[in-house]
Amino acid sequence: MLRANLVRVFALVLCLAFVTALIAADGVVVNSEKGKVTVKIGDKEQVIEMKGVKVSDAGGKMVKGKDIGDALKKDVKVEIVEKDGKVSEIKIKK
Repeated sequence: MLRANLVRVFALVLCLAFVTALIAADGVVVNSEKGKVTVKIGDKEQVIEMKGVKVSDAGGKMVKGKDIGDALKKDVKVEIVEKDGKVSEIKIKK
């Protein structure tokens, strides 16, 4: 009886960890500066520090170096992926 309850509690905690670990939101690039990108998500604007953030294009290929500035121009639609409260990836949408 005790073991069954412990298994249920563990399964619940594990499910909650996966749900809260990754959060994604759709937005539009408002401004792109060296090392920062401003994205409008709904009615709010969010400034993202690009250090440690992965960027992928619409085909899923990674964008690196100076190409990031060209890829994240104004009015580009993106998906922002947050992990543990920090932006970990920006995916460019078609």
